[in-house]
Amino acid sequence: MALSESFLQWEQQHDEQLEQRVRRQQQQEIARNLLRTNLPLETIAEVTGLEIAQLQQLQAQLDS
Repeated sequence: MALSESFLQWEQQHDEQLEQRVRRQQQQEIARNLLRTNLPLETIAEVTGLEIAQLQQLQAQLDS
């Protein structure tokens, strides 16, 4: 029984981590799209929840 419970806990943690990763990727994709529209970084940060430094990194990737 303990093994089954441990597996369920591991599975739940894995699912949560996967969901977080997907949310981050979605935030970054939304941010990239907004960066292409030349909105101010502060506005994009407010909309996406990403930090200005993260947006600057994404902008640098788009510019290269």
